[in-house]
Amino acid sequence: MFMNWLLIIVLALVPQAGGARKKAAAAGAPQPFERVWRFETNALSGLRPGGDSELVVVSLLDGKFVALNPADGNLLWTADPGGEASASPLVTSAGVVVATSRTGSESLGVIRALDRGTGLSLWVRELAKPAVSELVYADGRIYFGSSDGSVYAVRADSGAIVWAFATRGPVRGQILIHDADILIGSDDGALYAINRGTGVEHWRVQTGGAIVGRAALTARRLYVSSGDGVTTALDVDARKVLWKSRSGAAIEAGPVIVDDIGVLVASFDNFVYLLDSRTGDRLWKRRLRGRIVSEPILGGSDRAIVAPLRDDRLTVLGVRNGNRLGAFALEPGDALVAPPLVTGGMLLLSTDTGLLAARAVAPASQAPATP
Repeated sequence: MFMNWLLIIVLALVPQAGGARKKAAAAGAPQPFERVWRFETNALSGLRPGGDSELVVVSLLDGKFVALNPADGNLLWTADPGGEASASPLVTSAGVVVATSRTGSESLGVIRALDRGTGLSLWVRELAKPAVSELVYADGRIYFGSSDGSVYAVRADSGAIVWAFATRGPVRGQILIHDADILIGSDDGALYAINRGTGVEHWRVQTGGAIVGRAALTARRLYVSSGDGVTTALDVDARKVLWKSRSGAAIEAGPVIVDDIGVLVASFDNFVYLLDSRTGDRLWKRRLRGRIVSEPILGGSDRAIVAPLRDDRLTVLGVRNGNRLGAFALEPGDALVAPPLVTGGMLLLSTDTGLLAARAVAPASQAPATP
């Protein structure tokens, strides 16, 4: 149902018009999204919201965490743990929201569990440095990377540290769970496969730049993009490099696999690239107006939604040729301040003026989707 909803998003988008006459005609066309609600604030942090179908949590610049009802945007609770949010909040299925902060003149780290119903603190754990990576919940544990250069596993019910694995640089990477391992990148340029149970390194792959985006995996190939602007394809079993492809600037967004077509890569040079998954050859590239720090969102197998930072719109590209197929504009003067979140049948956009929740409008010939 999740992928069906994404497909409806992109199928409903109205193509961008070229020229004054076409723009005038498009102005009267039905909107591809209906704006369901907006939480008004000019203090959203640059961190992605956390959420599921029953709860959305955003972090504010003053260190507060705000919980909203995803159905109507009504405020459920506010937590003010102090300090400044250091990573995106994590809403878990274990009844807790995990929030991380940096505090004090020496930027000490704090990770705490908040009751998802009230926002009250259930436990607090101090860290040597702040958590700065994506947080992931699995098997009763929370996994994350820290600016102290380590990857941590802590118990979700108490915050007790189960294990810590040291790398040679801050760990800001997004996490991919693969079999018994977590795959996470470090600023030292390595992608680490760490056993979730023991914290022991299974293997690593070294690149030429910091790895922030999530690695992408098929049954036979592993793809990883790095801060030197290079996307690398490797044999999964042997970790042997199959090809490398360079963009014009650093890459922080993770590569996205498009079945039977290629690999989408979004770079700081403002371009989105489609690379041949077999050879790494560039099939097309498309320049957008803002810096792209988050991975494209696939809608089916032939379209992708791209949300450049500080842009005033989402752009939809055709995966096969890179053509612009449509866009969803924000309010005049508004701009995106954080990567978007798709959850609970809703697209959540963090902007200068608040959190915007939008739902796809199905074409007239198609019944609305049920989230």
